[in-house]
Amino acid sequence: MDKGLPMASQLLEAERYRHPDGFIDIERLMTRLHEPMPYDRSNGATDEYAFLVAELKRAFLGRLHDAMNSTAVEGDVVTFANHCAAISATCVTFDHDDFLDAALQNTGR
Repeated sequence: MDKGLPMASQLLEAERYRHPDGFIDIERLMTRLHEPMPYDRSNGATDEYAFLVAELKRAFLGRLHDAMNSTAVEGDVVTFANHCAAISATCVTFDHDDFLDAALQNTGR
């Protein structure tokens, strides 16, 4: 993160610290950025958070687009869709899951 974004950098590091291997729960982070705390307004973090969430969304959607156009994950998605159909899963929800919806539809079940 750029040193010109100290509050966003601090939040990102705090999220990395939450997991022993430094992984970030992207859903938690995006929720935190989308719904600032009252003190975020007083310390000037809201503009930085808005920038960070916009960049995260851009990168996330780019990776989803790449995955949808790649055969690298196709087998995994098809396997997962077949598993859901096999166990008669009644509700599977994800954000931005068009390619999973297509795979589930293609199971023919």
